Parts: sequence; structure tokens; C-alpha cells
Amino acid sequence: MKSGEDLRRIPRLPHLERLETQYSVMDNDVHIEKIISLEMLDLNFQGIGVQTELPLPVDATVNFDIYFDGDVYNVTTRVLWTKRNESVYRSGLHFEAVPDQLILSIKRFLTDLSGKRYQN
Repeated sequence: MKSGEDLRRIPRLPHLERLETQYSVMDNDVHIEKIISLEMLDLNFQGIGVQTELPLPVDATVNFDIYFDGDVYNVTTRVLWTKRNESVYRSGLHFEAVPDQLILSIKRFLTDLSGKRYQN
């Protein structure tokens, strides 16, 4: 049986980093912002996997800086899913607003890593 990594259509880069950031949600037409500590686990050119001590609500907007290949990029993401994993939560974040240069850097790194070109 193939592992979860073998079944992924797009490879992910391990990207371990811990940071504090804010996320926002709409609750009964009220915009709420909260601060949360998260650990970035992996990323690809479509999004990033994170781990938190508290659950991130699905559809919440999360904004933070990513340090990649010597540069800093500010990204805005949307929470696609959150699952409890023992005493922590794992979430999948999809890039909503991300600098083109970050996407190109990730694609270049993945191409070098796998020898496969990524178009989207």
C-alpha cells in the first residue's frame, strides 16, 4: 500500500517553522480576529500544512509571512480542513493571495527535487 506522500498529486516540501499569526472569521456577520501559534509542516505551490494547539475554523482567513529560499513573503490563506491529531490539530491552508515570486520559487525547488515540471 502506498503512503500518503506517495498518493499526493503534488509533492510537498517539508517546511518546519513555528510562528504566531492572526486569523479572521465571520460569525453572525461580525468580523473576528484571533491570534494563534502555528507550526508550518509542509508546503507546495497551492498551499501549506500547519499544526496548531487549537482548531482553525474551516473557511477562516489566515495571514502570515513565509521565509523561503532566503526571502520573506506575506501570504493570505483559507482553511480548507482541520483534523484533530491526538493533542494537536492539523489543517490544510490554500493560498488565496501569494506573491508570484514565492510560487515560482516553490515550483523551481520542486522541479529540482523531482525532475518534474509544474505548470499550475
